[in-house]
Amino acid sequence: MWVLAAALAAGSVGMVRADEISDLRKQVEEQYNALIRLQIQLSQVENAQKQQAESVKKLESTGGFTLPEPMKWAERVRLYGDFRYRHEQIDGDRVDQRDRHRIRARVGLKGSINDEWSFDLRLASGNDDSPISTNQDLDGGFSSKRIWLDRAFLTYEPDKMDGLAVLAGKMGMPFYTVGGNQLIWDSDLTPEGIAVQYTVNLNETWSLFANGGGMWVEERGSDTDTSLWGLQGGLSHLFEDKSKLTGGVSYYKYGNIKGKAAIGAFAGNTSQGGVYAFDYELLETFGEYATKLGETPMAFYGNYVVNTASGVQGDTGWLLGARYNKASAPGTWEAGYEYRDLERDAVLGAFTDSDFIGGGTYGRGHKLGFKYALAKNVAAGATYFISERDADGGGKRDDKYRRLQLDIELKF
Repeated sequence: MWVLAAALAAGSVGMVRADEISDLRKQVEEQYNALIRLQIQLSQVENAQKQQAESVKKLESTGGFTLPEPMKWAERVRLYGDFRYRHEQIDGDRVDQRDRHRIRARVGLKGSINDEWSFDLRLASGNDDSPISTNQDLDGGFSSKRIWLDRAFLTYEPDKMDGLAVLAGKMGMPFYTVGGNQLIWDSDLTPEGIAVQYTVNLNETWSLFANGGGMWVEERGSDTDTSLWGLQGGLSHLFEDKSKLTGGVSYYKYGNIKGKAAIGAFAGNTSQGGVYAFDYELLETFGEYATKLGETPMAFYGNYVVNTASGVQGDTGWLLGARYNKASAPGTWEAGYEYRDLERDAVLGAFTDSDFIGGGTYGRGHKLGFKYALAKNVAAGATYFISERDADGGGKRDDKYRRLQLDIELKF
């Protein structure tokens, strides 16, 4: 019996061990499967990390966000613009003192369609449809302000002709102006038509530029339209000390303007019976010398224009200016000075500087400017005009005119 009992006990133990081994085998299989799943998950994480690293490298190399293929066009478009807040004070012999606050807001899009074609589209503020001002007075009982189409033009730059650009539409001024002066053209003027620009380096020190254009100024129904044709050429020389001398000549001819009604306003030009008394055929010479005083940039420039049309007496205008330093990085500043003398019919008054003598021709005087960079893309500035003008058309420029402008400007 004892032997039988021992045998039965031994069998039971064997059966228990077999069951435990079976359970252990199942646990090992489950752990193995779990390990396989974990390895798969780790592999997926590693692949995701590699893809992320490749995306980061691509982002760093392109300098921007990588868009899906249907949105690739957005990578070729850039938003730009500026905003200016201005306090302005005007005073003079025949002007009651005036204080006003003004804003200027401009926003645009520049984009390349492909390697040869691009576009520029910009909207801007403005009191009215004046072609030479984008300022907006703050008045009218908090009324809404207008926004105008300020630029809309295309540019074609053929690959086979480096330095050549063809512009068509409503564009920025296509002609070069030394020191950015406004003796002939206001800086806000955006002419309309077709222009061609060409620059070429003749050697390491000499370069040549040429600009031409045909602009549509005024449509006159069955009569011949008023147009503007311009041709400009110039040379630049780079010296060993990196200073640069630029000079050139321009010729501008207005077609079918004598005997026609004013373009906006006569703005100082001679009129007879409510129409222009003369043609405007302008010959311009200009020059600029840019150098450094130590490490500080500075420039001197000059401009001279004469209306070569027959019969014109008040036919000349000239300007001399200087610029010192550059307000670029925060904490930097710049200063500038100009003196100009502009006779009655030297240029078309509707398109010359809108701030000097209150706009138009037949005035002379000084312009002093100062700008300080407060932060990146933020600057404060002051401009003061001290001038004399012919306010009543009597032929004497003895009316004192003073204009002070205090600005805060942001760019992006």
